[in-house]
Formats: sequence, C-alpha cells, structure tokens
Amino acid sequence: MLTRRTIVLAGSMLALPSARVRANASPATPQAGDTAIHVPVQVTEWEIDPGQRVFRTSQPYRFIVANQGAQTHEWVIERAGSNDEPLEREVATGDAPSESELEDIEPETDKTLTWTFADPGDYTMTCHIPGHAEAGMRTPFTVVDGASVKVVAVDASEYALRLAVDTVPAGTPVAFVVTNHGKLTHEFVLEPKGASDDPLENGGATSEIEDILPGARREIIWTFAQPGAIQVVCHIAGHMEAGMIASLTVTA
Repeated sequence: MLTRRTIVLAGSMLALPSARVRANASPATPQAGDTAIHVPVQVTEWEIDPGQRVFRTSQPYRFIVANQGAQTHEWVIERAGSNDEPLEREVATGDAPSESELEDIEPETDKTLTWTFADPGDYTMTCHIPGHAEAGMRTPFTVVDGASVKVVAVDASEYALRLAVDTVPAGTPVAFVVTNHGKLTHEFVLEPKGASDDPLENGGATSEIEDILPGARREIIWTFAQPGAIQVVCHIAGHMEAGMIASLTVTA
C-alpha cells in the first residue's frame, strides 16, 4: 500500500499519502462511452506484476504496461502453456493492434493495449525476449465467464466510497468496478466489519486495489466464501477517518 506520512496544520491533524514517482501517468477521466477498466502492469528484471489477476469476458481492459527495469522488455498475453503465441482478433486496417502483445518497451517508458477477452480460461503475461521468461517474467492469470459475474459500481472521491448496492451473494463472483472521481490517490479494501487494514485472502490473493489514481477505473473480482458483514475502506492515512468507509452485507 502507499507509504503514509502525517502533517499538522493549525493544531489539527491531516494525513496525506507520500509523493511517489510513478512510471504510469494518471489516466484521463473516463469519457462517455468509454467502458475500459484500467490495469497497471509493472515489468522489471525479472517480474511482471499486474494490478489485477482475475478478468471477465466481454469487458474491455486497458493495460498500461510500465517498464521500471533497466532492460528492454516485451509483454504478451497468451493461453497458459503456449509459447510466444499472442491472442488474435480481427480489426480493420489502421485500427487497434490485431495481437495481444506490446514489443520493445524501453526502460522508463510505458505502452498501452486495450483488449477484450472472448473466452474464459487460464492465461499468462510473458516476456519472450530470450531468457526473460525463464528468469521469471511469466505471470499466470484467469479469465472468467462475464455472464456469471455480478457487477457492482463503486464511486470513490474525497472523502466517500459509494457502492451501487449494499448486499451481494456468497459463492458468486462479484466485480467491484471502482472509479476515482477525486483528486487524490485512493485504495479499495474489502475486510471483515471492525477489522483494521486486514483484507480477505483466497489462494494467495487479497481483496484490495492499491494506488487508484485520480480518473482511473479499476476492478477487483472477488467471490465471498460465506455470508457476513463486510466493510469497504480506503486505508490511506486519514481517508477512512474522513469518511471513506461503507458497509456491505454478504448474503447466503
């Protein structure tokens, strides 16, 4: 999560996130008709670290791939078990790329690809420059059937989290689509009611979205294992206390 710092102004305490140099520029505020979800991806030697690892079919995703390493890398989406076989789509001449890959991403630069998955299944993000995948630059992820997912819109701003619903079912994948309408970076954490920065866990995954930049639309797809009371929080210092907390009930 963000590094925090606290400053005192005129006898009152105000918590602010520390400044951070980021390779990814803040996305523009989504325009009318733009439904793409932003997915920041950091590549370094020797790792590919996406901000999301479960996706859904029929939903456009805008992958913003930032090379924070010292070498040139590439980024390829492919079926699990494939070897340098990017996905393909039919496009008109001059339109978006026909394959799911970004080549020659130079150090300290980023490139963007918008992609919609047609089929559920297991996939990987891989760098196929010789030796890079073998050194660790291969990250698995999953695509689920979008028709099986309940979508919940979430608006974040200074200082509130507003969910479109206050109940969701257990055992059903829920896509929380969080749009940051504010001017500050926020985060989104699902945790048991009364907890303190203690996200849920499932198979090594945690129920949180970090570093939601102003104007960004981010997503987490989560399946609640059992009914119960959940709180939805931004735990950047001072934000919860200022009002960025909401309640959610998971039903049987």
